[in-house]
Amino acid sequence: MHMVAPTVDMCDVLSKHVPVFQYHFSVDSSYHSVELNYVFGAPFSGVFADEMTVNGTVGSFCARQRNLSLQIMKLWTNFARHGRPTLDGHEWTPYSTKDRHYLHLSPQSIALRRNLRSEQVAFWNSLVPLLAVNSTVAESPFRAAAAASEPRSSSVGLWVLLASVGVLIVVLLLLAVLTVRLALENRRFKRASAPYLTKQMI
Repeated sequence: MHMVAPTVDMCDVLSKHVPVFQYHFSVDSSYHSVELNYVFGAPFSGVFADEMTVNGTVGSFCARQRNLSLQIMKLWTNFARHGRPTLDGHEWTPYSTKDRHYLHLSPQSIALRRNLRSEQVAFWNSLVPLLAVNSTVAESPFRAAAAASEPRSSSVGLWVLLASVGVLIVVLLLLAVLTVRLALENRRFKRASAPYLTKQMI
C-alpha cells in the first residue's frame, strides 16, 4: 500500500490536467518495477531490466507470462506511437477522479477495472495524514504541489519579473566578462605574433 495510495493520490491530481493511464501489475512475487522485464521482453530474450532477476532464464517464464509480455509491449508501443494505449482495438480508458479506471495486468488476464484497493487507499490518503505528529491536518505532497503551482496573487508576478531581471543581469555580466577576456586574448595573440609577422615581411 505504500506505493498504491500515493500513486492514486497523484493520479487524482494529474488527471485534472492531462490524460493518465493507471495500471496494476500482478504476478507472483511482484515488486516495484518488475513489469519492466515484461515491457522490454525479458521472457523472450533473457535480458533482464533489473538486478533482482539477473539469474533468471528464458525457460523460467511460462507461456502465459510470455503472452503477457507481448500484450504489454503492444500497449506501450501503441501509446508511444499514437498517444493512446490500445490492445487489439480495445481502448484503455483514462483515469478520472470519478471512475478511477486502471488496467489490471496479470498472466491470467488483462482487464479494465475501477477503484484500485479503494478502502485501503481511502484509509492511507485520508486517515493516516490526520495522525501525523505535530500537525492538525497533513496534506498530500501531490495536492500541496498542485496548489502551490496555482497563481495566488499579483505578488507572484512581481517575483517572477524580479527573478527574470536578475537572471538577465547575470547573463549580461557573464557576456561582458567573456568579451573582456576575448579582447585580452586577442591583444596577447597580436603581441606574440607581431615579431613573427615583421620577420616574414623583411
